[in-house]
Amino acid sequence: MRGMNSTIKLLAKLYQIDFVAVFSCTQKNKLELKTKTDQENLFLPEDQLFLEDIILNNTIAKNGFYITHKKEYKTHTKEFPNHFSSLFIIPIFSKKEKILGYVIAFHTKEIDLCDDKKAQLELYSSSIQHMWQQQIAEFEIQQVSDVIIDSVPEAISFHELPSQKTIAINRAFEEYTGYTKEEVYGQTGLDLDLWAKESERQEYQKLIAHSGQIKNFEASFKNRKGEVFFGQASTLITKYLGKDHLLLVIRNITLLKKAKSELKESEEKFRKIFDFLPDYLSIHDYNNYDFVDINNSFMDRLGFSRDQLIGENVFDMGMWNHTEQRNEYLRLIKKHGETYNFEAEFNTPHNKKITGLISAKTIILNGKPHYLVVTRDINNIKEYQRKLQESEIRFRAIVEQSPASIIILNSKGIFIYSNPKTKELFGYSSEDLLGEEFIKFTNSPNKYSLLKKIKNHQKLDDSDYFEFQILHKNGKIRDAQMQAATFIDEQGQTKTIIQLLDITDKIDKLRIINRSRAVTFLWKNAPGFPVQHVSANVHKLLGYSADEFLRFKIEYSHIIHPDDLPIVLKEQEIHLKDKDASFINHQRKGSPKCKKQS
Repeated sequence: MRGMNSTIKLLAKLYQIDFVAVFSCTQKNKLELKTKTDQENLFLPEDQLFLEDIILNNTIAKNGFYITHKKEYKTHTKEFPNHFSSLFIIPIFSKKEKILGYVIAFHTKEIDLCDDKKAQLELYSSSIQHMWQQQIAEFEIQQVSDVIIDSVPEAISFHELPSQKTIAINRAFEEYTGYTKEEVYGQTGLDLDLWAKESERQEYQKLIAHSGQIKNFEASFKNRKGEVFFGQASTLITKYLGKDHLLLVIRNITLLKKAKSELKESEEKFRKIFDFLPDYLSIHDYNNYDFVDINNSFMDRLGFSRDQLIGENVFDMGMWNHTEQRNEYLRLIKKHGETYNFEAEFNTPHNKKITGLISAKTIILNGKPHYLVVTRDINNIKEYQRKLQESEIRFRAIVEQSPASIIILNSKGIFIYSNPKTKELFGYSSEDLLGEEFIKFTNSPNKYSLLKKIKNHQKLDDSDYFEFQILHKNGKIRDAQMQAATFIDEQGQTKTIIQLLDITDKIDKLRIINRSRAVTFLWKNAPGFPVQHVSANVHKLLGYSADEFLRFKIEYSHIIHPDDLPIVLKEQEIHLKDKDASFINHQRKGSPKCKKQS
């Protein structure tokens, strides 16, 4: 209102007006004094009540309303003030023709409203209206400016020069620093201790002194609690009321710096993982497949350097050993944007061939799509598979030609393999047995107990066997000796391999031997003559149980008299050399190990 006040004073002097006041109009037609000339003793409180009554009961023309003691006017209770002879009431309108207030001009002497005076009144009214509208426009501009400044996220402050005392701040400045407008006004940044580092404050002052203008000066600041935040300071020297002032804008970059720091840590972590992985990792441009980056394994094991590959096209380096594999890989990533475990063969600079499984995935780097390609070297696996295949061929050849029946069961006891010899024991071909339950062909009172016993055998061992009976296809029962071992295949499936010996003839002979009154031994032609079978009546003759012989606690040589043992050995050697089916020798039961001597 300073501009309005000075204008009113000027107009009052020009038109010889004794006292001028500006009132705003409230909703209840009450007047509120906004500004006036200096003669305060000329305007009394009851004068305002008189004006309110005049305005309420009279029509005020746009160009003003002039009354004197003599002129008729409508009022209910108030009389014309004695200390004034006449007055002008000039309405002030908004842009929408709404009355906002009034300018009241008092004269201590009555003036003659001649044509000149009327023209003066109209001119005075027009001047007041113009000044008021200009004042409203300036106020609206200032209002909009204040709203904009308070709305921006940057901290803004306005300072006198050269003192740098603060005369205005925005809302963001209060939020960043924790200081209110009242606490900041008249203070400098040094007074408020806003600088976290003195060296940065001194550098800022040097730049201000040198040019007055700074752009994005990065520094650390403190709020009133001592908490540090990071900002970019920019300044501008501008004129205000004819004097130089400093406009300071601080952009809070604390979150930005934190994000950059986290991004840097993330990139370092990614780089470490990227270079640490043993697989061959590479990153390619999404559009042209050029190399963007490779890891250490790619360089160390394939023999390429980064300089050789970065910026080069992956399909132009002669790395693909087969064109059809390259084309199929290209088709897959174009169609799906990714591929998984695609097998291909590559060449290295040293002409070494590598078989790899390629997995590619689309990723975003620096806002742009790229391909992350992971190639796993499976040369060792391929070599292992080759050797395994050769081993399986050899194993199958051995198994197929084995004199024993060999079968393989799955975890449920189902036939998944049987060799040709199995047909002699079971009477069924391999094709007939495939998919059938093993226990279906056994003559055991508790078949499932037998299957459980088979699965519990963890290794093949000469002493780790048991006997059971098999139902042959012809309906006859065959005696069999079994050895079983459980293993896990390459797919993680549990399987059991079983070796079966047909011991039907042996069991039949043993049954005959056991029915004989003579003590009968079946021993192996090996040092000590380990006993493989002995008739149960051995205990009557020698005092040992059959079990002691069969568990190899006692060998056949132990029961021969020491003096007779060389003769027995020599006779046996002669008869075996001559391939005699049978022979008789005589020896004494005189060994110290015999429980009974004869």
